[in-house]
Amino acid sequence: MDSRATPVRRGSTNMEPMTAPRISLLGPLTRSEEILQFERLRHQIHIVEALRGLSIAHWVAQDAQSVYPRLPWSQLQQVHFSDLIMDKVHEGCVIKCRTVVEPILFGSLQVLVEEVDEGYRVMMVSIHNYINEQNAMELGALFPVGREIWIRNPCVKSHEGRAMIRVEFPVNLKLRQTTREIERILEYGPTDAKGWKTKGDMLIKRGKLEESLEAYNTGVIYAGENSKLRASLHRKRTSAYLGVGKYQAARREALSSLDARKDDRTLLLLARILLELRSYRAALEYTFQILNPSAESLALRNQLFTCVKENETGIYDTISIATEAQDNDHVVHADYVSRKIGLHSGGIAGRGLFASDTLAAGTLLIASKAILCVYVDELAAQTIAQAEEEGKGLFDSIRDEFIDRVSQMVSNGSARRILHLSGGPFSQEMNIDLHRDDVYDTDSVQFMQDQIRKIVTKNSFGGAQRSKLLAKPIMEGEQRDAGGGAVFYAPSFINHSCIPNATYFTIGDMMFVRANRDIQQDEEITIHYLYVDQLGQEERNETLERVWEFTCQCELCEYERTHDEVCESAENIARKALTFANTGSVEATIKKLLSARKKIYQLYRVSVPQIDILTALHSPPAPLPAPLARALIGVLRELTKVLRQSSYYGVELIGTMNAEYHFILRDYSHYERIGVAGLPALRVWASLMRSSKSPDASIVDDWLQEAQESHDMLLGEGHFQYQHGKFISEVKSGEKV
Repeated sequence: MDSRATPVRRGSTNMEPMTAPRISLLGPLTRSEEILQFERLRHQIHIVEALRGLSIAHWVAQDAQSVYPRLPWSQLQQVHFSDLIMDKVHEGCVIKCRTVVEPILFGSLQVLVEEVDEGYRVMMVSIHNYINEQNAMELGALFPVGREIWIRNPCVKSHEGRAMIRVEFPVNLKLRQTTREIERILEYGPTDAKGWKTKGDMLIKRGKLEESLEAYNTGVIYAGENSKLRASLHRKRTSAYLGVGKYQAARREALSSLDARKDDRTLLLLARILLELRSYRAALEYTFQILNPSAESLALRNQLFTCVKENETGIYDTISIATEAQDNDHVVHADYVSRKIGLHSGGIAGRGLFASDTLAAGTLLIASKAILCVYVDELAAQTIAQAEEEGKGLFDSIRDEFIDRVSQMVSNGSARRILHLSGGPFSQEMNIDLHRDDVYDTDSVQFMQDQIRKIVTKNSFGGAQRSKLLAKPIMEGEQRDAGGGAVFYAPSFINHSCIPNATYFTIGDMMFVRANRDIQQDEEITIHYLYVDQLGQEERNETLERVWEFTCQCELCEYERTHDEVCESAENIARKALTFANTGSVEATIKKLLSARKKIYQLYRVSVPQIDILTALHSPPAPLPAPLARALIGVLRELTKVLRQSSYYGVELIGTMNAEYHFILRDYSHYERIGVAGLPALRVWASLMRSSKSPDASIVDDWLQEAQESHDMLLGEGHFQYQHGKFISEVKSGEKV
């Protein structure tokens, strides 16, 4: 039989040991008398001050093992003073008590304690081998009044006729700060490094991150040569800086923590910081230094693997990113700039991106995560209400909030590259590496608030939509949210053209720029800054001159300047037809739109195309002039929509009009929202599937293939099936009429 006695539970009547009869351990003294006796003993010892902080016995290493194996604290059974049995080790048990007066050194470190749950009886605790050269600090700091003490495997010994809990190994001692002690620290101030750490922790819990930084910094000073404590304090400062978005300062603190002591938690923090600073490879390397990877660190490592691959290859799974953005529009993915484009002088604005090699249509040119993206619903209602009181619109409210946040980011060192953009102090620089995988810079920089405002004005992309509305065709009449705005780095170097060779779209706070046609070597990359289909030449150039300080010289603008009467007449015809569409019957509207379409062709002296959908893919019509295509786009958009509501006109007309619509978008994709790409061709396919003439199956399949290629060229491989797969299945099964 094991000679070690089983601890007696409170209230038990049948577990008294057969040996070592139970005696009273508390004695006749009350709490006040016990404290008084302890204080008298303190006054009798004149050498206490000299002994404080000095070794009192031979030091026992922290990993020294007692004869009883140690259980984790969480698995220990709590016992009370009244449960204790003299001269027995209460294995697997823990006593929870707290100090009632400051301790003394008298052969051992002696502390008077009371039970946490009881609070009316006191007892002496004798702690051996606790003070040494590494643990030299005031006992009042180690064991202040109110400090909670947990004692593992307690054993009671007799000392001068009094019962005393004896702790031989400090590993069986755990110190915890009570609420009362923490409040005292916050009110009167800490006296040691651990106290400052406690204060910082409490300030963080209360949301006072800036104040916690000062507390941790003072703790570092008090910590002295205690490398473990200094590392912990630096790590705490790292978390606080990360919380307020000061990634540069957080990076420096994390490195300081690692210099003091290497720790998996610090390595994980540093990897997260470097990801925020877009240094993907360095972040990934730090995750491999983690000795005991957690689920969080493994997830981060996998994310960094993806980011490094994206940054190196430009291969993005836009479907997965869109799925992620359904939960959070601020996605975690890498930037990418094609090695076949570069920043050079010349071109439209004196500086821009140019192709260094031939680029095929559909080539991904740039993938860019926003430096900052702000959505309307992220603004506090108070901010919007205040803006309205000041006479500002919703857009102005977003813009002001945006500028304040960007300014703070630049001050913190995490967005300084935007100073290279148009309107910034370094906007004339050419020696810029767009392919680097990080954005952090340790050098300080001076800037003015007006410069940030100018940068944001010239380079922000307004109207960003929540990803739940990604690629929803505008013709479906679905309501969109108010969106927001964003600033991207690499895309901001691309200049404007009303007939661009590249098209962009966003998923969450990521922008993707793709070639919408073949681009020749040394040709400048261009995108459209404005919705060309909605604004006439005068409106477009008034905005371009006011915001970007240039006048567009593209083929469309030049034609509309010299043929303003023709263009104005075409716009009037289209406007009247579209206005009628909101009031007339379906059949009358279709006739009105068809008549407007014919008149617009006649104005530009171009024959109305006779498109045969059975042969059109193999013998497509000639591309229309850009001004004519712009004038027609709104009419065809409405016409194809209304035709689907009519039972009078057959599927043949629906197919023909959608085919004409498709060929215009194939040449001028920017005249329509990105989600419409391939949709008119898909409707031609659907009309052929419903046709009673049963055309050749290969022709039907060709239209479906055309729809997929037109869509995926701009939105990425597989996106067509992701967007329209259900509709295709329903048409094939006959469910969709």
